Amino acid sequence: MLGLERSKVLVVNVRSDHIALDIMENDIPAGNIVGKERAVLGALAKLKGVRLYEDSCLHSNGILGLICLEGENSVEMSRTVNHMVDEIKERISKRAIIFPTGFVLKQNLIEDTNTPYLKTF
Repeated sequence: MLGLERSKVLVVNVRSDHIALDIMENDIPAGNIVGKERAVLGALAKLKGVRLYEDSCLHSNGILGLICLEGENSVEMSRTVNHMVDEIKERISKRAIIFPTGFVLKQNLIEDTNTPYLKTF
């Protein structure tokens, strides 16, 4: 439903009135999460031992908060967020210069994997 592998979703806390999940994925397309709150709650309600209430909801302090977005604006909001992410990456890429140093790198004792990764941003 969210386009995630089961192994990427971890249950990190369970109490009588909430479940905390961690999503271990670096990139989740907005289209996979925008407006999916009801679908996720419906799937949770089908699990043995899980009981939802009328006011049950999903919550995220981060970008995953888009999961609760409803209505006609969800597609436009998704486009806006993707545009903002692209702008942020572009601005950050102009601010940083990477200078790998150290004798272990100079003597080829290790491979510099940071520079190629950071250049993708």
